[in-house]
Amino acid sequence: MNLSIGGPDYLDYPFVDKVNEMGAAGIVFLSAIGNDGPRWGTLMSPADQVDVTGTGGIDWNSQIAGFSSRGMTVWELPTGYGRFKPDLVTFGASVTGSAMNGGCTQLSGTSVASPVMTGAMVALMSSVPPAERASRFNLAIIKQAIVETAKRLPRPGVFEQGSGKMDAYAAYEWLHSDKGKPHASALPAELFLEQCPYMWPFCEQAIYAGGMPTIVNVTILNSMGVVGWYAEAPVWRASNPGMDQIDIEFSYLEET
Repeated sequence: MNLSIGGPDYLDYPFVDKVNEMGAAGIVFLSAIGNDGPRWGTLMSPADQVDVTGTGGIDWNSQIAGFSSRGMTVWELPTGYGRFKPDLVTFGASVTGSAMNGGCTQLSGTSVASPVMTGAMVALMSSVPPAERASRFNLAIIKQAIVETAKRLPRPGVFEQGSGKMDAYAAYEWLHSDKGKPHASALPAELFLEQCPYMWPFCEQAIYAGGMPTIVNVTILNSMGVVGWYAEAPVWRASNPGMDQIDIEFSYLEET
């Protein structure tokens, strides 16, 4: 299901609950993130919801379209830090399609990028025999396929491009390999906070003794079931020498 509309009212609980219900029922839900860029924190609902693949727009030079809304999500700001959104980006500027009165026309907007993403995901799901789809597909594994294979653009930040530019063929190969088996994964998978400009503004916040805490909100994708829980507490694993001296604390729901 694609929804090329959105609104700022992310506290509309009946609507949010219905979106979650559709995800639990196995419906893959995509939505445009909005056209309020380049301002930050302008993501629209429902694209900013966890169970929805929020799609941003790029032009034919693989540059973030100026109109494409930016993250982070604002749900969590009163008590913490927003999530990484959009999930990824695809073509949404001057895209040719059918005109209402015949012939072709060109349209721009994340409302165009989201149907492009939807078509790619439908093709991806169609690559699996119909008899296997019910047992193999759910919202999380399709989202994992496209975000884990997206190609990161060199200049835009994470709150502009998410995981990067959609690569439909790479997602197809991922789905038909061992990587496509049900598993849990983090979005983003790794935190390299020193990588600029991709990890802005984190990469410009120095980490030192006595400094203010750096808060990062990571999303867990679980393709093994609608309900999941932590078998044990998360563990911090440093990738560079000396980084294991950083004091890390986790806050999470035990069951989601």
